[in-house]
Amino acid sequence: MRIIGVTLFWILFHCYALLAANIVQLAPNYFTCYIEPGIYLTFISYYTLIVKASILPLLMTIFGLWTIKNVRSFRGAIVVPNISITGPTGVGSNSAHAKDRQFFSNSSHRY
Repeated sequence: MRIIGVTLFWILFHCYALLAANIVQLAPNYFTCYIEPGIYLTFISYYTLIVKASILPLLMTIFGLWTIKNVRSFRGAIVVPNISITGPTGVGSNSAHAKDRQFFSNSSHRY
């Protein structure tokens, strides 16, 4: 329910741009769009400056560095597969096939 509410908020937040914008023809086949000066233009300008130019690049940098840290810490981990074979011939509902065993034995190599 929260996702629907946030989505509707942002749709309504940017919906006013359709009403506040003016399209002007400057030359044949050359149009420009602008928002009339006022409270909405001031609010959108500060919103763009704060959110889009400051917070989003900061969050992308933080999460990018966090990802690099996690990848580097994961490289040292060795994954040991748990292969269980049921029955005397290795045939059963939970048995690993030959290709699966080959995949698991090759997946522990570092690249």
